[in-house]
Amino acid sequence: MSSLLLQVELVMSIHHRNLASLTGYCDDTDNLALMYEYMPNGNLKEYLSDRSSHMTWEMKLRMALDIALGLHYLHKECNPHIVHRDVKTANILLSKNLDAKIVDFGMSMVFPNNNETHVASIVGTTGHLDPEYYNYERLNEKFDVYSFGVVLLEIITGQPAIIESDDLVHIVEWVNPEFQNGDLTTILDRRIRGEFDVNSVCKALETAMACTTSTSQPWVLCCAN
Repeated sequence: MSSLLLQVELVMSIHHRNLASLTGYCDDTDNLALMYEYMPNGNLKEYLSDRSSHMTWEMKLRMALDIALGLHYLHKECNPHIVHRDVKTANILLSKNLDAKIVDFGMSMVFPNNNETHVASIVGTTGHLDPEYYNYERLNEKFDVYSFGVVLLEIITGQPAIIESDDLVHIVEWVNPEFQNGDLTTILDRRIRGEFDVNSVCKALETAMACTTSTSQPWVLCCAN
């Protein structure tokens, strides 16, 4: 069976409001494509870049929760469990009402015996890959949890995973010193609209930093809580 048909089979077997629904596919030799439900607000990467000034803190928080719930379903509720392996803002689609839905399961790995850890080759997107994975190549749900932490930082800050300044800086390295100093003004997206709860922002940052710290990565259910 081709990799496309394997992906079709996988996506057709999972159902959750925060996973994009497959509506069809094309397996012509020269044209391989998956067709998902129409998501008029595009992907989260584009939305954060182009329309972040339209967003309130509540909207950002709701998007993050949607992503966490979708990952929790993949990791804990579907059978067998699934690790996505390429969680990033470009793979999060937004509905008319800005509901966030995870898409693109081409790199996903199924765990027939739940709660396993596998040795697997390095795949994913630079900036969203857990650095620990380069050393050990041991794959489990924490691979996605790290990526979710990076996405959460992108939502909070409005910055991409790799920030271009005088040098290329990873968002975790950029946020961490400011977070340790308790300086939210340099971290929070300045284009955010309306008022926000400082405690809520602090908790979101704490969650993101915990997700990207190898020694204390929480499971996505904890993120959702």
